[in-house]
Amino acid sequence: MLIRSLNVEKYGVCQKTEIDEISDDLLVVYGPNEAGKTTCMEFIRGVFYGLSNDGREKYVCGADQTYGGSISIEGG
Repeated sequence: MLIRSLNVEKYGVCQKTEIDEISDDLLVVYGPNEAGKTTCMEFIRGVFYGLSNDGREKYVCGADQTYGGSISIEGG
């Protein structure tokens, strides 16, 4: 399975974050501390495995406790 694109509407510090056209090659995500790298990883994990109550509630932001986004995948 390959992740082809990532769209995070609202999840922690990641808001309106889009990564399109991810190729088959190696993808490196880098940036300064608190930029949202781990938050994006937690979003991907939550989409595939569900959101648990083991401390990840800090990623759900806002008084209305809403979050969302999408992942496009290819293969199986």
